[in-house]
Amino acid sequence: MLMEAIPALIGQIGRSDFFGTVAESLCTALPAQYCAVFYYPRDAGPVPLNLENQPPEIRAGIRNYAEKTYLVNPFFRWLQEVDAPSGCHRMEDLLKDYVVHAIDDEFPATPVTSEEIGYLTHGWPVGLQEIMLVAALKDGSVIEFTAMRSRAKGGYRDFDLTPLRQFAPVLESLCRKQIEIAGKPGAAQQHGRSINDWLATFATDVLTEREREILAMVLQGYSSEAISMRLGIAVPTVKTHRQRAYAKLGISSQTELLRVFLDHIEDAGRHPAG
Repeated sequence: MLMEAIPALIGQIGRSDFFGTVAESLCTALPAQYCAVFYYPRDAGPVPLNLENQPPEIRAGIRNYAEKTYLVNPFFRWLQEVDAPSGCHRMEDLLKDYVVHAIDDEFPATPVTSEEIGYLTHGWPVGLQEIMLVAALKDGSVIEFTAMRSRAKGGYRDFDLTPLRQFAPVLESLCRKQIEIAGKPGAAQQHGRSINDWLATFATDVLTEREREILAMVLQGYSSEAISMRLGIAVPTVKTHRQRAYAKLGISSQTELLRVFLDHIEDAGRHPAG
């Protein structure tokens, strides 16, 4: 489900609602009850990126976390100490190494032993288990996607982590391209271009028209069988075109194709047509 969402997410790169769209995709694919996105400038506290898209029952909790309780949160403390925070992390795993600080009247939170981290930020829904997808940016800042699910309904188990760990490097690449094209969060503007606009100029000097047509469909999530049916050609023919295109691009997998395509988007962002 997550990997299938990549083509649609590529089409959102450069748009001001990019991070909110990624969060919605995570909520649908996992599934999760909530997905909050935070931008952590280097050596600074979190900035919420999709607050306006959140259900009313969690907005106050997100504000209180961003304004104050992040200071005692194990994830933030972990973030200050690690050199390479990228990847997928469960809060319960971080708690093995970080003791939660005592909560006093200074913080908008209440000690609750039944909560995963031992306290509840005011306005935060009760009984949630959290898993964080972390994208480290080139300047040392971080984008965090926190997906939340009720522990009473099973929470996140070990097998839930496998697809998330596979998706994490792709998510980091997407976030980095978003920042490079649209600027740091808060400065993003509507880019006005869709995935079809990017595809129209992709590898035009290297690939044949048929090879580009097939790779465009691969990037949009079509299987070889689906491409065969849509183009009216045999599956082996599709695979042959795909292999030849990969060879011309110096790649050997769909993951590498995605990275080449993201590089193309970045370059097109620097040198827009016209």
